Amino acid sequence: MTYLRGKKWRWARWIGVFLIISGFAIIAFRYQSTLVLRPYSDTADQEYLTQSLEKDRFWITNDDEFSIERMLKERNPSRYSNHYHGKLQIKVLHEKGKRAGMVAYYKKSFYMGRVMILWVDPAFRGKGYGEYLLQYAINQLFKEGCTKVNLLTRLINTWSRKIYAKVGMHETSRDSMFIYYTIDKK
Repeated sequence: MTYLRGKKWRWARWIGVFLIISGFAIIAFRYQSTLVLRPYSDTADQEYLTQSLEKDRFWITNDDEFSIERMLKERNPSRYSNHYHGKLQIKVLHEKGKRAGMVAYYKKSFYMGRVMILWVDPAFRGKGYGEYLLQYAINQLFKEGCTKVNLLTRLINTWSRKIYAKVGMHETSRDSMFIYYTIDKK
């Protein structure tokens, strides 16, 4: 590149460097992560999550009396006990301003945490959001002092079972309908 040597071509080299750096900056900005994890809001999220979770009710519970709306409103994972009232943590994942998924978890005892619901909107599945939400919930429960975190899923829920294995959870037991998973704090 002998034709770009000398003082009179210095400006051309600097413009070339500027354009290359600008191109990388534009690409990085365009493809930056637009994920935001927010606390659940009664006003903004309740209607959407209630409708969405009702559609996937089979995967969430086998209890016909379980009320998703009541769980969201009272932040209580149990319909039988008020011991957990207000203790259910619910986080909603947003991608580019749209709800992509949610996770609900709580501290079941001094050392035991429980992930109650892990749900990703069908339009956002396959992007690793389930793993992201589950890992977030596990980390939060460990920060709160839990030494174990558990969850259960249906035996036929193979996609979720792959996610649980990816984050290091292991099967502890199973019955005719459910598999129970646990992860210990290291």
